[in-house]
Amino acid sequence: MPPLTVCPRLAGPGQACKAVACKPPTRVQGLRLSEAGAAQVPVLAALAERNDATCFAGLNSDEQATLMALLQKLATAQGLQTPPIG
Repeated sequence: MPPLTVCPRLAGPGQACKAVACKPPTRVQGLRLSEAGAAQVPVLAALAERNDATCFAGLNSDEQATLMALLQKLATAQGLQTPPIG
């Protein structure tokens, strides 16, 4: 399956990703950020920070720490080696 089939809206000229050729024999398809995609990283990081601040505004710092600890405990219990949290 060509990379453009995997992510047609992200890969291509002027888009966020570029297809990366992988040496055969492999079923792995790679993508890397294009210059346009890399330029969006700080914008998206700032957006994520604002979203976090809005989402967790109703919790004080102790409650946020408790939530983080509980989420990490759940991730560990599910066998996740690199939890997508803290």
